[in-house]
Amino acid sequence: MSFGNDLLYKPETQVKAAWVTATIVGSFTTLFAAAGMFVHGSLSELVNPSLFMDSAVTFILAYGIYRRSRVAAIIMLCYWVAGRVYLVYEVGAKLSIVPFFVAAIFALGIHGTFEHHKTKKNADGSDSASPAI
Repeated sequence: MSFGNDLLYKPETQVKAAWVTATIVGSFTTLFAAAGMFVHGSLSELVNPSLFMDSAVTFILAYGIYRRSRVAAIIMLCYWVAGRVYLVYEVGAKLSIVPFFVAAIFALGIHGTFEHHKTKKNADGSDSASPAI
């Protein structure tokens, strides 16, 4: 088994990286939401119990990516970018390089889901999303 650069070009690896990353993001969000129940003061705007809904959406989208849903992969990237934009413009948070890497992994997940469906379509001779006539 080679663990080289070609690993990132495989659609299944791209999809797996995206849903695992979404699961990790959801887990951290859940931890921060739980911590938000005990935090009072200036951090209460960033860390609050309403983050449980954010983590639930992230877990649902992670499951969608796991199921190779192109829509879930696109929504996950948009949801992630919108969340970072909100943090920068509304809260005034500073971004590190990590959100850009996470966005890149979600973009790879989009590519992987589209490639998965393209190869599935080519192997079957028909698109699995369209009904049989």
